Amino acid sequence: MAKFVYKMQNILNIKMRLETQAKTEFSQASARLDEEEDKLRSLILRRRTYEDELKNASNDKLDINKLKQYNNYIAVIKELMEKQALQVRVAQKNLDKAREKLNKSMQERKIHEKLREKAFDEFKEELKAEEKKEIDQLVSFTYNDHPEGHGLHPRRRRSCLRDGRNAHGRRAPELLCHHRQHRRRGSHAR
Repeated sequence: MAKFVYKMQNILNIKMRLETQAKTEFSQASARLDEEEDKLRSLILRRRTYEDELKNASNDKLDINKLKQYNNYIAVIKELMEKQALQVRVAQKNLDKAREKLNKSMQERKIHEKLREKAFDEFKEELKAEEKKEIDQLVSFTYNDHPEGHGLHPRRRRSCLRDGRNAHGRRAPELLCHHRQHRRRGSHAR
């Protein structure tokens, strides 16, 4: 039996590797975005902490130096938050690019897998056709080797092969002869 060989298997393998690489890049970009968002959340918490301390300090004795110090901390944190928000946007863009690349590589792999399936289906159809041809040749060869079959008209031979009866609904002479031989031996009961 013939073995199925897909001509573009190397391309399919490359597409699968590219998809795996794109998945890795996507997961790394996603992790990077999570990391940048965590940094931003941390800065937001620090700013809230300094704002709370500033409120508490303003409610207590007025210490101008302490108030200035908290205001400076808050200003620095706000600046860091703006820079970190920019990093989050960059990480989000990188994640979007990685997602697009992953989607594209997945589509290309699926296309090549469908092409492979189609080629395999065609291969199976070709095998079926070859088997049918071999069976037809075997039946024809067996029938033509039958001693009573040589003198029959080709159409009559074909009709006898299909159902054992000729075009008029009668058993073909060679089949009757064959059945008689079995009856004599006792192996065929009618």
